[in-house]
Amino acid sequence: MQKSTSRAMNGTGAVRALLAERLAEAGLSQSVDQLIAQAKWAERPGPVARALGTTNVQPVALAMMLARAEEGRIEDALALSALAVERRPSPVLRTFLDALERAAQQLDGPLVDGKGRPIVFVVSYPRSGNTRFLNIMAGAFPNSRYTALFGEGRYVSPHGRGSVVNGPAFVKDHTLRDQYRQNPVIYLARDGRDCCLSFNDFKLRRPEAGEAAITAGADSLAMIVEPGPGGAPAFGGWPRHMSAALDWREAGGDLTIVTYDALMAEDSFGIVAAALAGAGVDLSRERYAKGLDNAAEKETQLRAQSPNWARERIYPQGSMMDRWLDTEGVRKWRTLLGPDEKARLHGAGFTQPLIRAGFEQDPNWWKDV
Repeated sequence: MQKSTSRAMNGTGAVRALLAERLAEAGLSQSVDQLIAQAKWAERPGPVARALGTTNVQPVALAMMLARAEEGRIEDALALSALAVERRPSPVLRTFLDALERAAQQLDGPLVDGKGRPIVFVVSYPRSGNTRFLNIMAGAFPNSRYTALFGEGRYVSPHGRGSVVNGPAFVKDHTLRDQYRQNPVIYLARDGRDCCLSFNDFKLRRPEAGEAAITAGADSLAMIVEPGPGGAPAFGGWPRHMSAALDWREAGGDLTIVTYDALMAEDSFGIVAAALAGAGVDLSRERYAKGLDNAAEKETQLRAQSPNWARERIYPQGSMMDRWLDTEGVRKWRTLLGPDEKARLHGAGFTQPLIRAGFEQDPNWWKDV
């Protein structure tokens, strides 16, 4: 067994203990060894879970992951992560997955779902419509929404061979990864000026933001645009993110850009259906309508339950972000950004990718006239 595989096995004791907890929580009487023995040769966790009298496939999927990992079948173990990783997973599971991913071999060909079809990766800079797009997909194609962001659960690893899920599988990410180069990518693009206003609001509503940050950010995009503690803006910054997608497409990559404006239009069916057709997925009007209903329901839930999505007035009256709450339309930046913030964005490299992406024609947009 290779050293990297051996290291991946070092954490299985802690994972076995975690699995024992999950079995107890699910009310199952099997021991960890008994469940692993039952799940070892199964292709999917569902039939094993049903045989045990439960609809909870998570502990069975985790047992299958353990069995495959202990046999050195690292890529097969990772393919089960979407069914084994719950939302806000245990750090033990994160450590285990990290070890598996370091040991995994990237196989030839695209990352595929359980039926051998290429997984569709849905990538965007934050606040560009990714959540809405995926909620539409979840309503149109039940059990199709997954993520490459570990903490959100339903995690599809970008390493290995893909996932056992039936598909079509749409995987959310905020990073264009080299592992996606043989897969179809749908890139959600939003005008960087509006994107940063929305991201600013999203970050300032986090419980840990504090009053000082809210006051400072009410009239400034510095928190979003300028380098943070890690030496770079979040997710590398909008200009770098947008430029990477454009470069990817221009180099011949299978990347389709869907703009936020088009996605948020009254009828986005044509745009969305065309993007999916390019990825080998057929979207009917009926499925699209179900997707819209689901997206509306999920947005209502998010606004009610998540502080980041709320609309309470938390900013000083009359400030840029306070006015942002009342400004309608998809080009809010035109009425909100003052000369200092426009200059800040230009200085951070926004102008060229704005022009390349078709969001701007005037290279002097940032100058006061």
